[in-house]
Amino acid sequence: MSKDLPREPKSKVQLDADQIDRALAVMCLIAALVLAVALFVIVSGIASQRPLDAQRIVHDYSKDPKLGSVPELPVTDAFGRAIPPPPPAGRLLVAAGSCSECNPRSVRPSQIVGGDFSDVVFLVEVARPEEVPRGFAKLGNVYIVADVGRLYTNALNATWTPRFYLLGGRGQLVEIQIDPLIHPTWVRLSQNRDRTGDVR
Repeated sequence: MSKDLPREPKSKVQLDADQIDRALAVMCLIAALVLAVALFVIVSGIASQRPLDAQRIVHDYSKDPKLGSVPELPVTDAFGRAIPPPPPAGRLLVAAGSCSECNPRSVRPSQIVGGDFSDVVFLVEVARPEEVPRGFAKLGNVYIVADVGRLYTNALNATWTPRFYLLGGRGQLVEIQIDPLIHPTWVRLSQNRDRTGDVR
């Protein structure tokens, strides 16, 4: 009965080839992990830059106020100034949200430069009327309403901010912003985001 012959030790060339194969396998695994992480970061970045896409999906347009209806608004602004009836040229109504810095698409009252309207009413979400910056009172025909509890914002179905509404001379709704990512053609905004008049 013959005995098994002892295996010949691998040559240096064979050892080097095995090490190269293992190294290549490890490098491929690392590259795959790096690619997966990079794709996750890219996708997460895109999602964070387009938060309104999700809001657009959940927005129920059937709850929007009807054109021709007259939204309920207070008779005075946050500083006690009387808000007059809408002028014949119309009025811009803006559901502006809770702050002017937390949303890159936000609009400051001083950016309103004109359009198919003579004055502007801004609904600003605050916990107390005293939180409205005092500098807003210097903006002339821009009236700031302290919307405590989102009373007026909810009635307008403003699930995204800013959302724009155009009122006629009787206070009736004439136009409503439909797309959260596109400002209506009847709104003209200054590109200058200067804080003039926007400080306490």
